[in-house]
Amino acid sequence: MKQKVFVIIILMVVLVGAVGYFVWTKKSIPIPSPAETQGIVVEQPTMNQEVQLPITVKGYINGNGWAAFEGVAGSVQVFDANNKAVSERTPLQATTDWMQPQVHFETMVGDRQMMSNLETLTGYLLFRNDNPRGDPNDDKEFRLLIKFAQPTAQIDTSNWETYTNSQYGFSIVLQESWKGYTVLNSQWEGWNIDPTKGTSVVIDHGPIITLRHPNWTEANQREDMPVMIFTLAQWDLIKNDKISVSAAPISPDLLGQNSKYVIALPARYNYDYKIGWEEVDQLVHTLKVFEPIK
Repeated sequence: MKQKVFVIIILMVVLVGAVGYFVWTKKSIPIPSPAETQGIVVEQPTMNQEVQLPITVKGYINGNGWAAFEGVAGSVQVFDANNKAVSERTPLQATTDWMQPQVHFETMVGDRQMMSNLETLTGYLLFRNDNPRGDPNDDKEFRLLIKFAQPTAQIDTSNWETYTNSQYGFSIVLQESWKGYTVLNSQWEGWNIDPTKGTSVVIDHGPIITLRHPNWTEANQREDMPVMIFTLAQWDLIKNDKISVSAAPISPDLLGQNSKYVIALPARYNYDYKIGWEEVDQLVHTLKVFEPIK
């Protein structure tokens, strides 16, 4: 009887030890994330992060069917939960040597006006690899779930003054603190993207209208409010990657459009984070378009 009890005890010890070893080994084996398994790692935004358009996208590719070609590491597109495309397909611009196995990328997808077209509060980013041969067997995809932030409450602007530009057909509502603002006029330049024709050649230009806060001084600079003006033909060149109007590989942020002109923000215009940059970002999106007066 004692011998049977002893055998049972030994078997129980062995069983507990085996279970413990199995659990320990399972925990010690690193399980790759879906992104790493796919060959693409998305660092920004993160899974299920709450976002607003436009969305800044950062990450890198590291093989497994994902490779960069001529400075592009693939593409990204925004979809809602109904699988409806919210944005255009946007290239993932390489920010490191695209001929290396691991290539970092950064881009901005969508624009603020697209938020009004959303049918759901959740969606996903669809990443596609670059497939220059066009072989369907080489296609790779990765989906990153996201949440769309609720639109902020409408701001009461009834007591604010309005800057109106009849020539190009737009207006911007300004807080009382902007009374006495200055209007600066300059020009954007568009460089040819076609490497066979020289990328440093300026082939187009257009106006930039900048509103400057009255408290701006050389010693205490505040964030300016620059607005770029494009003809419809010029905007088509930008969207089709025929010309570049920024040192960054990112298109301007669309604010509005009438029958003659497209009104947009320069890419990364407020990345210097000067005084008042948040206020400027809020105010510039009060912009409304109307038909220009001839």
